[in-house]
Amino acid sequence: MKKSILIILAAITASFLFAADTEYRLANGKVIRNPYIIDRTPATVSIGHDSGVMTLSIADLPEETRKALNFDPAAAKAYLERTAKQQAQATQRRMAEENQRAAAEEQKLQKRIRELEAENKKLKSTPSILNSNQSVDFNTGTIFIRHRPLRNGRHSRY
Repeated sequence: MKKSILIILAAITASFLFAADTEYRLANGKVIRNPYIIDRTPATVSIGHDSGVMTLSIADLPEETRKALNFDPAAAKAYLERTAKQQAQATQRRMAEENQRAAAEEQKLQKRIRELEAENKKLKSTPSILNSNQSVDFNTGTIFIRHRPLRNGRHSRY
C-alpha cells in the first residue's frame, strides 16, 4: 500500500515537474514541448507531448528528474529481468503451441497420404475393364479401340 502511494506521489510530482516546463530537453538533445507523464514502470516512463508519445528509460534521464521520479536502480533491474523472463516464457509457450499445431497437421497429412496410397494400391490391383486393344481419353471419357492389323498387313474396318 505504501509503495503504491509512493509511486502515485512520484508520478504526480513528476507530472508537475514536467508540466512546469513547457519545453524539456532530453539527453540526446531532442526537445519535447508540453510533456506529461502517461505511465511509469520501475524502469521506464511514458511521456505524452505535443508531437506524440515516447517511452524513455528512467536511467537515461537527468539526475534531478530521476530523483523526482524516486528512481531505484535495483528495482528497475529486477523489473527488467522479470519482464524479460515473462516474455521468454510467453515466447516458449507460443512456440510449443505452434509445434503442437504443426505436429497435429503433419499427422493429418500422413493419415491422408496413407489413405491415398491404399486407394492407389486398390486401384492398381483391380483388373482393368478395358481389353488390351482399348484405350481411354480421360479428358473426354471416350474409349478408343485400336484395330489390329490382319494377317495380310491390312487393317480391319471394324
